[in-house]
Amino acid sequence: MTNYSSAALALLLASLAGCAAPLHLPDGVYTGAQGAGTLTVSGDRVEVRIPVKDASTPYEYGTYGYNLSKDGSVLFYGSSNSSYYLMVVIDYQWRWTGTGFESTSRRDGAIATFTPAQ
Repeated sequence: MTNYSSAALALLLASLAGCAAPLHLPDGVYTGAQGAGTLTVSGDRVEVRIPVKDASTPYEYGTYGYNLSKDGSVLFYGSSNSSYYLMVVIDYQWRWTGTGFESTSRRDGAIATFTPAQ
């Protein structure tokens, strides 16, 4: 193998190593304690159903894409035209625990857990 071929092969292998597949959440329904709602994971989308405590949005749920980080943080992404997304979903910091979700309210720091439905 020539030096040029060796360098090209090394470059190809290095670039492939950096292209790790995105992390995915396991499909299923996760329920919150004390009526905190449900999260339903289906492929690369999550339906979020958290009861709205005030009249900030007329909607009861929304379905969003997500990014799962190695540290467990979950970032949902949705339309800036969605009042449910803006007033409910991003009002929490989301974390995947390995078996369920934790949400921390950005307003008061309250934590809710969502575990697999039985």
